[in-house]
Order: sequence, then C-alpha cells, then structure tokens
Amino acid sequence: MLTKQKIYWLLQLGGWFSLFSIGLINREPTSELIFKVVLLAAYAIGLSHVLRYVLLSFQLLNKTNTVIILAVLALSIVFGNLLYGLRYVSLLLIYSETADFRLIDVLNLSFYFLVWQIIYVGYFITEKSRREELNALQLMALNNEIELRNLRSQLNPHFMFNALNSVRALVDEDSKKAKQAVSLISNILRAVLTSDKKDVVTIKEELELVKDYLAVEKIRFEDRLLVEFDIDEQVLNEKIPPFIIQTLVENAIKHGISNRINAGTVTISIKNEANTIVIEVENDISQTQRPVSSTGIGIANLKKRMELLYRSNAEFSLNINQTAKASIKLPKL
Repeated sequence: MLTKQKIYWLLQLGGWFSLFSIGLINREPTSELIFKVVLLAAYAIGLSHVLRYVLLSFQLLNKTNTVIILAVLALSIVFGNLLYGLRYVSLLLIYSETADFRLIDVLNLSFYFLVWQIIYVGYFITEKSRREELNALQLMALNNEIELRNLRSQLNPHFMFNALNSVRALVDEDSKKAKQAVSLISNILRAVLTSDKKDVVTIKEELELVKDYLAVEKIRFEDRLLVEFDIDEQVLNEKIPPFIIQTLVENAIKHGISNRINAGTVTISIKNEANTIVIEVENDISQTQRPVSSTGIGIANLKKRMELLYRSNAEFSLNINQTAKASIKLPKL
C-alpha cells in the first residue's frame, strides 16, 4: 500500500520530469539534451522539497489568507531565480555554455513553482480540513459515549430502586415470596452489571432480563398482572441498546397495572418490518386513571439514548386511549 510519503515522491518525480520533458518534443533527443532535462528536473525536485520545508517550518500555511498569498508569490519568485541560477552555473561548469539573462525564463520557472505551491497549499488545506472534521467527529462520538454511560448509570439505580420497592411491599405480606423476589433481583442485578459493559445486547438477552423483572412484579401483583408475548423469532438475534424493552415494561407496570384494582394485561410485541425493528408495549389502565405523560426518568432517559444512538432514524410514541401503548421503531444495527 502506498503511503502519503511515497505518493508525494512519485508525484514529485513524475510531475517535474514530465514538465521538462515537453522540451524534447519535436527535437532530436541527444544525450546532451536529455542530460540537461534530467539535471533541470533534479534541481526542481530538490528546490521544491526545500520550498515545502520552508512552508511547513515557518508555519506559513497556518497564517491568514493574505499572508499565504503574499508568501506563495514571493517564494515563487525566489525559487524561480534559484533554479535559473543553478541551471546557468551548471551549464557553465559542465559545457562552458553561457547565455544572456532572459527574464522570460525566470518568469516561466517562477510560474512553475507558483503552480506547485497552489497544488500543495490546496492539498494541505484539504487535509487540514479533513483532519479537523475527523477530530470533531471523534470528539462528538466521545462526548456521546460519555453521555450514554452517564444516562445508563442514571438508569440502573432508577431500575433497582423500583425493583426493591416491589420487594419491600412483599416483606410484611409474604416473607417467602420476598425471598424469592430477592433471588430474582440478584439475577437481574447480575444481568445489569454484565450489560453495563456492552453498548448493545441481543433482543433475546434483553427479553431474559424483562422476564426476570416481570417475575418479581408477578410475585407482588399475583393475579392482577397478566403478561402476553408476541415475539417474531427472526428478531431475537438483532442488536438493540440495553434496557430499551425493560424501560417500557417498567413504565407500563408503574403507571398502568399498579393503579388498577382488577387484573390488567401487559402485552409485549416485537416485529420485524423491512429494516426496522418495531417494539410495542401495551398495558391496561384504570378507567379513572388520568393520562400519564412520557416525562418520567425512565422514558426521558430512553428517548435521550435513542437520540444519541440513532439521531432522527428512530421513533418513539405513546398513545393513551382505552389502553396505553408505547411504540419504538429502531433501524437494524
């Protein structure tokens, strides 16, 4: 694979030799003429490399546009004269060849260095812009990752707090069930600590966490909590951010089932639609229950994580009528 340095030297050699070889067109390529072309190209390659060193060493390309333009023009004239002088002295020493000073030759050589600098400055500015854009994107990605970790660290205590509240409600009512709930919570905590090291989990892994959480709530609500699953098995290995489904289920129980006197159903549906995963969690609500907004910690956290991970490519909606239905549409990762 060609490195930038190799490409630079290939362009140097090819460019200057091609430029001065034009002088051989329609002329007999004698050994003397070829030597003069090679000598001139070699001087041009060396001087242009020195010119590059001057541009970088004095950081001229980091100056204002006015300074860059003036520097490029001045250096073109200086190096054009240097090349003319080197050629003149070399021909004098080697062939004892002298010639009158011709301004047009100096201007031509200066023009060549001007074109060389325009190409190099254009490349330098393009590369600098690309690096700055890349650095900005890397910084944005790093900031997003930090924010996501902060959101997840906020979500885990929130989730465990709600789960422990469920156990607290059981302690006085049924200590046996409370012990069973503690065992389930330990499984959940283990899953939480494991998933905390992952950016994404499979839907199958997420559903295992959800089922353990529902088992805890089932101990608490007994027959008041009914659960239905409608899962497309094709999506089980698809990757999603952790706690996406669990947050919806937790919200459904907290704001729906817990407010009912009679039994209520939580329905979890996951479908595959083209390149989109559709997750829906629907729950019964009390007829006297006031509509619940989606501004709680769990839902607000979920929406923020979706925004960071998917930008505008993911959708969240919460519709409350006879039931409350939370829907999420995620592009496949």
